[in-house]
Amino acid sequence: MVLTEGTGSLFLAVVSGYAWLVFAAGWARMGWIDWREQRIQHRYLRVWSALVALGYAALLVSGSLARTWWTALAWHVLASAGAAAALWSLRVWPAGDVKLYVLLGVLAPLLRLPGFLRVGTEFFMALINTFVPAAVYLFLMASIYLWRTRFSHQADFLRAVGLRKAPGFLWMKLREGGAAIRAEAAGWLAECRAAPGRFALGIAAWIAQMAVMSLVSYYLESRVQSTLLRTVVCFGLFFGWSRVAASIGVARALLATAAMFAGLILWKGRVDWAGLTFAFGHISVFSLCLFLGIQIAFRAVAGQTAFMALPFLFLIPSLIPFGSLWARLSGSRLPTPDPRWFGGLGTWAAMGTFFGLSIVFVRLWDSESFESVRPDQIRPYMNLGPSLVAAIEEDEDFRDEHFESFYADGLTPEQAEALRVWCVDNEIESVPLAPTISFANWIYLGYFLTAVLQGHVLQPFY
Repeated sequence: MVLTEGTGSLFLAVVSGYAWLVFAAGWARMGWIDWREQRIQHRYLRVWSALVALGYAALLVSGSLARTWWTALAWHVLASAGAAAALWSLRVWPAGDVKLYVLLGVLAPLLRLPGFLRVGTEFFMALINTFVPAAVYLFLMASIYLWRTRFSHQADFLRAVGLRKAPGFLWMKLREGGAAIRAEAAGWLAECRAAPGRFALGIAAWIAQMAVMSLVSYYLESRVQSTLLRTVVCFGLFFGWSRVAASIGVARALLATAAMFAGLILWKGRVDWAGLTFAFGHISVFSLCLFLGIQIAFRAVAGQTAFMALPFLFLIPSLIPFGSLWARLSGSRLPTPDPRWFGGLGTWAAMGTFFGLSIVFVRLWDSESFESVRPDQIRPYMNLGPSLVAAIEEDEDFRDEHFESFYADGLTPEQAEALRVWCVDNEIESVPLAPTISFANWIYLGYFLTAVLQGHVLQPFY
């Protein structure tokens, strides 16, 4: 739903200009503080909350906007607060970033008066415009780190080999990699023959995971108009269902999937199995390419650079005829991102491969590129590195007393004090810290892009 209310008067334009000044000043001040100190100070949040409230007070006194606009604003603020609370509970954002996101969610409608407001999806587009540029930045930073530590040495070696011999060398390495894959496949097949039941159960679990996502996508098609929103829901299910299946067991996960299909049939009466099949195809391509991206990244990092050519040698050529046929068969059953991208399959394949590469690259960068401090330098709001977190988890008594929770905000003052003593007692001389980025600037960028684009950055594809 898109709501446009108001008179378009000069007064509304003045309020909108005031909101842009508040937005720019807040970005300059809080963005700089967060960049320098890696935290948002609450006193600035209080000051800018008062400035935002002043703008809304002027609107209330003037009576320039109808009640429907204020109602839509209330729903928008509630949705923004709910999304922010979910991100805090998942330890994605610390409390300061959560409060800033809600504050900007309240300010954002003033930037486009008389009131262009997508009720129910404005907060979602702001999240997309926040996380997508941040994810690209993290991927680039991780790639630069891996280039310095690994890929540049491989490039130096190829230059030493020479331009004439490089293609032959790469082909030889690709053949060696192919032989290694065949050997791994032979070992995998031997294990399957030895335990066919376990193999069949694993395949069934994967099919069940794809079926669950296809079922949700099929159900949402008639209720959610945004293709991107349905895609994000499927991504969440892709990672969430894996954890659910691991916790309840593969057999129970299969029974749950069968129960959901039975419920759909009883509720709908008639199911468009062709549409459900096409949803299954798109999601399966994403899953397979995610696995392919992870394998390519691991092998490239290990020095098998030739594997980086696999998508161009096999994956993309295979999508051309298959995607064209898929586009003709699917018709309008599924809202594909762009039919020119191999019937929509190219977008799913590209996203899967990108996520696979990103998972490996960013985790390697996160685990290797950390700073360390002495125990006496431990301060509140520091985020600990994975190795130290694992060590704390092993000390159950200390963990239960001081670290029942690891907060996204970092160490509490009590945890910092206890950790200093614990490190001295355990003769830990170096405390690794997890790398962090200033997310306040990305949140501001997300709302800026939402206001300017009146949409999200993935619109060329969705």
